[in-house]
Amino acid sequence: MRIPAQIRHGVLAALILFGAVACVDVPELGERVSPALDRADYPTLVPIERLLEPATPVREEAETLANQLDARRARLQRRADALQGTIVDPETRARMSDGVAQ
Repeated sequence: MRIPAQIRHGVLAALILFGAVACVDVPELGERVSPALDRADYPTLVPIERLLEPATPVREEAETLANQLDARRARLQRRADALQGTIVDPETRARMSDGVAQ
């Protein structure tokens, strides 16, 4: 039975990869730890429930965000309403039309 070329190439690539990884020199962690860190106390352990609960209640955060978005929408609507007025007053428009007609 003959092994397909794709499998042979895959096995060869894996062997080369594992061989290259085996040649890597991994530095010791002890060389990177400072003496101050080595003498430091262990961190204080806290119950997991305190870590998993959100810092602010989600409902309060959602209400605050909704209020901010409503206020922003109102400000943008006022700006849009202010821009809806006429740009050129009727008297100036008539003068411009007369100037173009000549």
